[in-house]
Amino acid sequence: MAERFRYRPGADGGSVVGRLEPEEIAILERVLADVEELLAPEGGEDQDPLVELTGYSPAAETPQDGALRALLPDAAEDDESAGEFRRLTEYSLRTDKIADLRAARMLIAAESLRLSLEDAETLARAFNSVAIVLAERLAIRSDEDAAAVSEIEDPQDDDEFMAVLYNFVGWIRGGLSAALIDAL
Repeated sequence: MAERFRYRPGADGGSVVGRLEPEEIAILERVLADVEELLAPEGGEDQDPLVELTGYSPAAETPQDGALRALLPDAAEDDESAGEFRRLTEYSLRTDKIADLRAARMLIAAESLRLSLEDAETLARAFNSVAIVLAERLAIRSDEDAAAVSEIEDPQDDDEFMAVLYNFVGWIRGGLSAALIDAL
């Protein structure tokens, strides 16, 4: 069974320690990879080199997928301003989130984890992205929705399994957040 992340003081600024079981690691690695795939630019390997160089993506539009829209929300209510901001920032937002997700997959590869504070922050950001996607897929829109999801313990179908995964990711995020606060 996983052990909650906690802060361990040290002369080097301390670390965040925790433990995950091999089965948990396998599931988390898969969901991290799934969110990474969701965030991958549609051009994939054929990405315009100018976009990579400048970060300006002239074809960027509000995503149709609700989970992707939650990860990359509009920055303004005005469509014109939101579109321009998206064209200026979406590429870097995607690449930063993808980098966090990839790093998280590497960080959780060992059962017993001892993370630097910076790595713990990276892991927290990655699992935040996972939680956003799961919440959107589960249609969590209110405290009542979240409470209903939190009560599921023995999943009987895919949605209930996703709910249990959402709860587990929330538990991980809570431990990471508490550990990082303790480090202040």
